[in-house]
Amino acid sequence: MLIIGFILSFLILNIQHCESMRVTAPLFSSRLFEYGPAANDKELLLSSNGGGLDIAKRMPLSRPLLFYGQPHSAIWILSNGGIGFEQSARQYRANILPSNVRIIVPFWNRNDLRVGGKIFYREVTGGRVLDRGQSEIRYQYELEVKVH
Repeated sequence: MLIIGFILSFLILNIQHCESMRVTAPLFSSRLFEYGPAANDKELLLSSNGGGLDIAKRMPLSRPLLFYGQPHSAIWILSNGGIGFEQSARQYRANILPSNVRIIVPFWNRNDLRVGGKIFYREVTGGRVLDRGQSEIRYQYELEVKVH
């Protein structure tokens, strides 16, 4: 449960080039989480050599995150729409699953930030955003959510 809540409250992406999206509830702007500079997000920047593909930024966590029984004190924010647990996760693969790469891929795509789009990220450990994320999980999956 912590992983799902972590995804909802941690990764806020602004995806501008999406051909199809499957949702289980209507998506209205009022249901989106606040994101961007006004929400104190950080932006995944283009690489210093001008590259816009397969960019990754290591982000230390305030508390270790348990993923498949392994604690992780940092994650990688990936330009391809994923959260990786090792630097090698940043390389895009058309068929990500099945894979031995430790990665969460809610928005997996071949993004080229040179042509547009921005990726914002932040860690949320409490407050209104986390409460709202838990509420969304309960609504979508009819599950009890407890964050420890």
